[in-house]
Amino acid sequence: DYDAYHLRLIADLIGYDFPDSSIHEHLGKQYFKKDSLTKEEYDLSKKISFKALYGFIPKEYKSIRFFQGIEIFIKELWKSFNSDGFVESQISKRKFSKEYFNELNATKLFNYYIQFYETEKNILVMKELLSFLKEKKTKLIKYLYDAFIFDLHPDEQNIVDDLQKIISKGGFPARAKI
Repeated sequence: DYDAYHLRLIADLIGYDFPDSSIHEHLGKQYFKKDSLTKEEYDLSKKISFKALYGFIPKEYKSIRFFQGIEIFIKELWKSFNSDGFVESQISKRKFSKEYFNELNATKLFNYYIQFYETEKNILVMKELLSFLKEKKTKLIKYLYDAFIFDLHPDEQNIVDDLQKIISKGGFPARAKI
């Protein structure tokens, strides 16, 4: 499964570079203005970050550059949606047309946009995984928004690293469990 997948997707969209370390720790250090976090602060950092994921950025954290980038992106996306009547998805350039959405606001549009980006990106990953697995006994059996589940054939335990590399491409680290 991916590590902090939606936060990384958003960072990709807004041009924010997270360090290779834990995103929740990186943001938590900014939330709590300290160099190391307790377990409780780390857990709270995750909660704060997930609220912000969906456009609900607490006032006390709006000065954090990552959240400033989110706010700018949401405003520009909403402006484009209203002026052009649509926005295009990141990968396929499919249009989110205004005529198909009732009672949409900037935050909802952002949420839909992130979900569409995640889905399109995962479809590309699945295509590569299926191509890699074509002649193998291991099969991709389930896809979740931030994880891929495989029926790993006992004779092919050596392909786990290859699967993880495919899934992690483009700066989206993933953990593998057997």
